Amino acid sequence: MERTSEAESAYAFEDDYHYELSDEQLLHGLSMTPLQRLTWLDEARRFVLALRAAPRTYYEDGKPVRTVNREAPV
Repeated sequence: MERTSEAESAYAFEDDYHYELSDEQLLHGLSMTPLQRLTWLDEARRFVLALRAAPRTYYEDGKPVRTVNREAPV
């Protein structure tokens, strides 16, 4: 089994979806109740899972050239 360096593994998910929060969003999150935070987290989780399960379409010159179906994550 081949080992990868930390630098190589850091790029393993580079085309995976990610989300960044602004300072205002962080402050809003801190003002939320625990139930509101859990609800927000669950909605974000469902959103990311839906994106990962959706077919990926590759484009060339603005036109779709190939669609790849991906299996839903477990």
